[in-house]
Amino acid sequence: MKKNIYFLFNFYGAGNIGDDLMLAGYLVLFGDKYNIDAFTPYNVASQRLRFPEINWLKKRPANFKTYDKIIGMGDTPFQITAGAWLIRYINKHIKKIKLEGRCFEMQFVGAEKEVINANWFHRRKIKNIINSTSKILTRDSHSKNIIESFEAKSDIVNAGDIANAYLSRYGTNQDKNELKSIAINYFTYKSDRRIISLLQRFIKNHPDIKFTFFANETRKSPPFEKYTFTKYFSIYENVSFIISKSKNTSL
Repeated sequence: MKKNIYFLFNFYGAGNIGDDLMLAGYLVLFGDKYNIDAFTPYNVASQRLRFPEINWLKKRPANFKTYDKIIGMGDTPFQITAGAWLIRYINKHIKKIKLEGRCFEMQFVGAEKEVINANWFHRRKIKNIINSTSKILTRDSHSKNIIESFEAKSDIVNAGDIANAYLSRYGTNQDKNELKSIAINYFTYKSDRRIISLLQRFIKNHPDIKFTFFANETRKSPPFEKYTFTKYFSIYENVSFIISKSKNTSL
């Protein structure tokens, strides 16, 4: 019998292709093993069309008693600069999850080094999340090390980036000795003109390789990815982009 799980995070459908790729990867590995419910404040019809394996809710459930497990899946919950809203969001729901006797896990999540030197308020909130979670699966060893620095009592495992479960369907070459394509997940906030120049030079020097850029954001204005791609990389014939035309249709 399939277990019933609920995805606690509510950012799915916001137009972030990185989040959508993680969700698609999760469904590749676990879509037939669980009955999954998830709430989205965005376009429910779009989510149901793109990810029909999930039961998309228009409202948050009144309680979690019908679920075997509550899961916080994907993204980088442990960060400050790009927004500490998810830290507050998780803390808000943890108390209710505990009171109802449900199991809470975080899966395929990331952590930024900046949280190590965060102020006492954020560190307290982060530590509460970590020690209220039965198991944490990180997307890389960097995130695992950061979370463990909080004297974590939870079981923490580096499980890798779940998006690869989806991307590997399209990025695997038959000839392992010849590189034919490269996928680049380009994050504008952490780049500068030097990085852009290095990428341009690399692409120009490898005309036989096909490059595919995956956007984290779909907004057209600077400094977001769609603007950067169009301005600096659209001139190359061996470059293509996976970017949505609508904020609700990343994939």
